Amino acid sequence: MTTRSTNLWAVNLVGRPSGVVYTVPPGFVVLLKSVYAQNSGSNPATVQLYLTSQLEAIALAVAKLELAAGASAGWEGWIALNAHDTVTLVYDTGPILSWGSGALLPVP
Repeated sequence: MTTRSTNLWAVNLVGRPSGVVYTVPPGFVVLLKSVYAQNSGSNPATVQLYLTSQLEAIALAVAKLELAAGASAGWEGWIALNAHDTVTLVYDTGPILSWGSGALLPVP
């Protein structure tokens, strides 16, 4: 088993409402290591990153990224997510490109 990072999602949030961009699959845990967002629009944008534990029904606000037009920003760290936990992005204007990486580990 390795904690080597892999791409967990890459989405283009054009004309799409804010919402869940990743759900941890059953039988796995994820070590979320990085989340990036790029504002490909012509206006400033705010992107907020939330993690939700399905078991405890708890939402955690992790980052608020203020993006100028054409700018990118990200969050880096280590957060463990269990099966069915979700990553949600909330943004006020777009289009926003987002990608995230981490280690997808099977539960023994």
